[in-house]
Amino acid sequence: MTDPDREALAVYPPLLDAMDATLAPHCSEPVRGLLAQPHVLTEMQRYGLRCVHCDTELKPGAAVELGTQYDEDPILGRVAWFPRACRDCHTRQGAA
Repeated sequence: MTDPDREALAVYPPLLDAMDATLAPHCSEPVRGLLAQPHVLTEMQRYGLRCVHCDTELKPGAAVELGTQYDEDPILGRVAWFPRACRDCHTRQGAA
């Protein structure tokens, strides 16, 4: 996580702590090629509450972090989103 990310999340420390606790080192790199564009995902998928592949509700500890992703919005500028996947989809995407 970069310093600007930490500064943006500093206003809500519990979220920052939760992200630090669940972000695996191998998932910190962007995986854009395996993800749908954020504008076709639901808000819950962009926030990491539902799987970005199958839209299954993700329970605590049962998801794989896919790293913070950034998208350029013509109005909002650079926007961060936090995709996660269920373990089944993550395994299938890894095999693809």
